[in-house]
Amino acid sequence: MTVATGPAIATGVALTTRTSPRVGRRLHRVFFRNALVTAGTVALALVLGIAVLGPVMSPYDPLKSNLRHRIQPPSMAHIAGTDAFGRDVFTRIAYGARISLVLSLVIVVLTTVVASVIGVTAAWFRRLDNPVMRLMDVMMSVPSLILAIALMGFLGARQDNLVIAIVVTQVPRMTRLVRSAVLSVRANEFVELARALGCTNARIMVRHIYPHCVSPIVVQATFLFAQAILIEAALSFVGVGTPPPTPSWGNMLAEGREHISIAWWLTVLPGISIMVVVLGLNLLGDGLRDLLDPRLRGQD
Repeated sequence: MTVATGPAIATGVALTTRTSPRVGRRLHRVFFRNALVTAGTVALALVLGIAVLGPVMSPYDPLKSNLRHRIQPPSMAHIAGTDAFGRDVFTRIAYGARISLVLSLVIVVLTTVVASVIGVTAAWFRRLDNPVMRLMDVMMSVPSLILAIALMGFLGARQDNLVIAIVVTQVPRMTRLVRSAVLSVRANEFVELARALGCTNARIMVRHIYPHCVSPIVVQATFLFAQAILIEAALSFVGVGTPPPTPSWGNMLAEGREHISIAWWLTVLPGISIMVVVLGLNLLGDGLRDLLDPRLRGQD
């Protein structure tokens, strides 16, 4: 048994003490000294707050119609107005935020898991690399939105099918990212050492390779989150996404376009919601990229 000596313990404590302030300085530099990243983070937090607290605070039912109060402009009673069925627009935006964020989170998790398995396997077993990557190239040759519309037309307009369709369209790009990261790590000496020590392929891939690929995957996941929200809204807008009357930002845009000349709030407010959350996610992704980029660590 090896017992740490006094100097070794002191060195470890000193390293820990130096590392913690360094991380704090980088967090401060990335998220507080960069005005755009700060604004994006605040905007995203605002949308999350509306999604969590909006339905709780609102006294209105997002599905219940009230034709006596149809197409009313924003007022004290309805801060975002009402739609063509008399439903409170703010309440529907808040519930729509829940649906869009939850669906997009599920899509990001599933896409990351599937792409990680495919990308790591293809990069490690070189016989699979070429056929798998050519399949990914074929899938990427079709525009994501068109492929998603085709899949939804085949599967049917349901939320679970919506998740499947978007995951299928986003897996190829994430797979290529994972594969590139694995190939760069695979050439390191510690991988050869693990193989020489008799580690199995599964252990090497899971314990020694994949953890070194997490940083670019996390950054890409934030951009994928924003992309999933846009695709979900687009599919709902054209009628093959979340089925009405379920509140969805895309559904609200589709319903509001018929009354855009007399009720601007029916399209402008859901559109602003989409813009704010997508912009916030992209700015947050930029901040995470700066935080996790090893080339910037020497600047702290």
